[in-house]
Amino acid sequence: MKKSNLFVSSLLASTVLFTGVSGTMEAAEDHQATNEDQAHTQTQASQGQRPYGGVVPKGMTEAQYQELENNVPHYGHETAESFSHAVDRETQRIADEYKVTIYAPNKTYKPQIRPWYAYKGHTSYDSSFIVESTFVNAVKHNNVTLNGYKINMVTPKESEPMAIKNVADTQITNFDDAGMPHIANFDVKKGQISKQDIIKAYGQPAQVKEGENNQFSMTYNIDDAIISFNFDANGYVQKGHLGI
Repeated sequence: MKKSNLFVSSLLASTVLFTGVSGTMEAAEDHQATNEDQAHTQTQASQGQRPYGGVVPKGMTEAQYQELENNVPHYGHETAESFSHAVDRETQRIADEYKVTIYAPNKTYKPQIRPWYAYKGHTSYDSSFIVESTFVNAVKHNNVTLNGYKINMVTPKESEPMAIKNVADTQITNFDDAGMPHIANFDVKKGQISKQDIIKAYGQPAQVKEGENNQFSMTYNIDDAIISFNFDANGYVQKGHLGI
């Protein structure tokens, strides 16, 4: 009788022990599945915040996609509409720049001939070019080359402000990961270009900042391409800035 009770007790203990191990294993599996689901969801969310969901469109190289991604704002920093507009604009720019056809999910981008302007030399010798219609149109299409450097006037997500190239009286800086500069600072001939000349060429500025000793600056944001001018106390341009 005692042996029988001992056998039953041992059997019950084994069953409880086995059940406990089984429950622990199931809990571990559930926990692992939950972690995998969360990781998958986070990855999907992260990919959804990248241009074209992180997938390089047909016709675009990995390097060009990296350039695209660097030149559009972070998804969370802009509205969905602004983000979509920036992706559209930069994709078209890349198609134009590299003369390639890009097949995005909802649109095909073919290379277009954009207005362009290239200046070489000292900008302060004769600065009348900054109010010429050809230069203004090139600024509007973000297609200006200054002393051999194509300037992308759209503010990048990341750049290196300490990398500076000085050519003539032009300072080229803020190079992105692809090696493209986003800022050019250049001198303007003293007393040649007035505030009225700038307004006539570009219209009313998006922003005016007052400085010391009656000096001021005017900034234009043209489809995310930025150009600004610094004026002396007499209302004449001292310096110009492509990008910011």
